[in-house]
Amino acid sequence: MRLVCRKFNGAGLAAPQIGVAKRVIYLAADKSGPELFLINPEFRSTGGGLVKGDEGCLSYPGVVAIVERFQFHPSQI
Repeated sequence: MRLVCRKFNGAGLAAPQIGVAKRVIYLAADKSGPELFLINPEFRSTGGGLVKGDEGCLSYPGVVAIVERFQFHPSQI
């Protein structure tokens, strides 16, 4: 997952995107920051509100849209 994400300059990747039927996510949004592998994650709102940001998808190269997501910080894991 790390190799695919780096090859296509991605910020993160879910295992099903590369044909692996597992609940695994790889995140490396900041190239100089820590990498994060999540196995069987459960996401819950922490009441931090919504934030908007540009988001793309390695499954659809070049397509970027503004997406609203719940605020998340790795320290909430």
